[in-house]
Amino acid sequence: MLDPLANQSLGVARRVMLAFLVPAVLLPSAAYVWWKWGWAASLLEIACLLCLSACLTEILLSGYRKVPLTCPMPGIRQNFLVLCITQFLAFEAFTQIGAGFERWIFDRPQRFVWLPGLMLTAWAWRRQRQRQALEAGEAELGITFESAPPPDVVRLNILSGG
Repeated sequence: MLDPLANQSLGVARRVMLAFLVPAVLLPSAAYVWWKWGWAASLLEIACLLCLSACLTEILLSGYRKVPLTCPMPGIRQNFLVLCITQFLAFEAFTQIGAGFERWIFDRPQRFVWLPGLMLTAWAWRRQRQRQALEAGEAELGITFESAPPPDVVRLNILSGG
C-alpha cells in the first residue's frame, strides 16, 4: 500500500536502536564513570560510546530495507550456526576494538578531537559507496517485504558462448 521510495524504514530502525542504547548502555556507563572518575570522564565516556554505537548501528543497518515491525519468514535455517558464530566474532571484535579506542582516548583526552573528522570521513565514504552501489545495480532504494522462504536450490543461468 505504501510507496516504497517515499517511505524509508532505515530511520525508524535507527531510532529504535538508539532508544534502547540510551537507557541500557549510555546511562549506566555514564553513572559508573561519574561515580568512579568524575563528570569530565563521564562526558568523554558518553561521547565515545555514542560515537562507537553510531558506527555500529550504521554497519548493522547497511542495506536495511525491511518493513518495520513485521515478521517475515526468517531465512536462517540453513546457516544458523554460521550466523551465530559471525555475530559472536563481530561482538568480540567490536568490544575489543572499542575498548582499545577508549583507552587510547582516555590516555590523552585531546585525541577526541580526531573523532568527528574520522566519523565524517567514514560517513562520506559510505555515502559514496552507497551511491556507486545504486548506480551499478548492486543495491535498491525503498522498503521491501519479502516473506517467502529462501529457495533450497538456486538455478544458475549460465549461458554458453556461441
